[in-house]
Amino acid sequence: MKENFCDTPSLDGLIPTISQSACWRVGFAQTSGNRNKLCISQLRLCNFNGSDTEALFGIFDGGFNNEIPSLLQESLPALLSHENKTRKTSGSQNIKFALLKAHIATGITGQKTGASAVVCHAVHHPDGSDTQIHVANVGHSETVLSRGGEPVLLSRKFLAADDAEECERIRSVDGIVTEDSLVNGSCTATRMVGCSYLFPAVIPEPHVVSLRLRPEDEFIVMANRALWDVMTYKEVVNEIRGVVNTILAAKKLVDLAQSYGARGNLSVIVICFGEKLAIIRDSQEAKQVAAKQANDTEIDKQSDKGSYRHTNINKKSGRRESRWKLRSSQTK
Repeated sequence: MKENFCDTPSLDGLIPTISQSACWRVGFAQTSGNRNKLCISQLRLCNFNGSDTEALFGIFDGGFNNEIPSLLQESLPALLSHENKTRKTSGSQNIKFALLKAHIATGITGQKTGASAVVCHAVHHPDGSDTQIHVANVGHSETVLSRGGEPVLLSRKFLAADDAEECERIRSVDGIVTEDSLVNGSCTATRMVGCSYLFPAVIPEPHVVSLRLRPEDEFIVMANRALWDVMTYKEVVNEIRGVVNTILAAKKLVDLAQSYGARGNLSVIVICFGEKLAIIRDSQEAKQVAAKQANDTEIDKQSDKGSYRHTNINKKSGRRESRWKLRSSQTK
């Protein structure tokens, strides 16, 4: 597995990656599935605004286009940073206005195409008192929090097929929802970033949730529709609750979704904190201690056999090389 920073660009194909800071540990996995192109972009900024106590995560699903996801990935961090500096409002309002401005920034591209988006802004107070998160979403990408093993939904699925309230709003502006649950015969979602040609039936106003994390809050799972179509929120939480490594947790969800019939683009981010993060740290320390003990045991065994470790520097590679050599016999 490859370790990297949170803001490493996504590549096509299956990519499991892990990132971490003092306050959270993040793993993600994504795949293009049976399609030849990955039309999803992610945000993984563990040190947002240059602070290791602030982070920004997001998943942007463009369906069959990657233009809007790429634009959101590039523009949203700067827009949210600007909102936080200039507005004296709550964090939930800042992330809402940042997403609306990102919609405007899509320009001509956003008039003909769109994307689902889910964004999570996390702020850990320097005194260590608490961590606050703000989640905003449009479309069908969602976020769920594991609270003591029980799922807490932090987003809203804006699908015409599932939301009677949204269907009523669309009809009130002279829009239509067809028998196959398409808004004006074109789009399955009722709220998107972009898709301006469907306004006011399809709007960019996001659903926003803000909360302070509790001691029993363990991790957050962010994913596009492909995961939630084949797994329930409870199943997602149960399947990875016992997985310490966040890479393996994200990879497991992708594998399960595909085994349950998901065939298109899949994108998952797992963010753990609180007691779950403490378990990870304890596990890592235990592994380091076990490795040291195993090395010390090997040294003792080799010493008993009358051998010693010989170390030298390889002149060509410049690397330090070690190997065991038998001691010369002092007596015949």
